Amino acid sequence: MGRVISENTNGKLSYTTVKNVKANCNKNKIQVYPTATSNFVTVSLPQYLNDSKITVVNSNGQVILENDKVPSGIQVVRLDKYPAGLYTIVIQSKYGSSNFKVIKN
Repeated sequence: MGRVISENTNGKLSYTTVKNVKANCNKNKIQVYPTATSNFVTVSLPQYLNDSKITVVNSNGQVILENDKVPSGIQVVRLDKYPAGLYTIVIQSKYGSSNFKVIKN
């Protein structure tokens, strides 16, 4: 829902009627799922994040997996050979970095 508020020259506010607004916000977002797993995690990178870097860090701060120049689209990160615990998946691109927590059962 959205509404526009405007102020005239006398300082009086006026409001437009309420309108429904549709937006596809997920199209440009990084998605990491599931957040609890025993085998693998899926990372979905939007097109503008082509050639990103995916790093997996364990709870001790050790880098256990690192992939450079990862293409956009769906990527699978295998965690099945690592012990249970909390892991951080770091996505780095020319636009910055994003961290995602994952629990390995």
